[in-house]
Amino acid sequence: MEKQESDNNQRLIIRGEVKFIDRGNIDKSGRNPKYQIQINLAPTSIEGRKLSSDSNSLLIFLIREKEILEQIDKLPIVGDNLIIESFSIEEHPRMLPIKKIKFQ
Repeated sequence: MEKQESDNNQRLIIRGEVKFIDRGNIDKSGRNPKYQIQINLAPTSIEGRKLSSDSNSLLIFLIREKEILEQIDKLPIVGDNLIIESFSIEEHPRMLPIKKIKFQ
């Protein structure tokens, strides 16, 4: 029970607009391309754990391309509005993982 309470305290649901997106190959061998997607989001609302960040700052999210395409049928582009479920144990996270993602 303690673990579940701890997870709930770290859970975040962020709504916002995509301001920047980057796709980079993270395969070191060069034979099996695996892409990681970085999404910079301007949050319009944050539910859950309190993040102490400037209200004008972008939040940076990372997810593998394969994982994002399993949840939504296409990659987001600049201007899309998203709902992202994430988590953070830090008050000032530099980057956040994506647990769930969908278009708003």
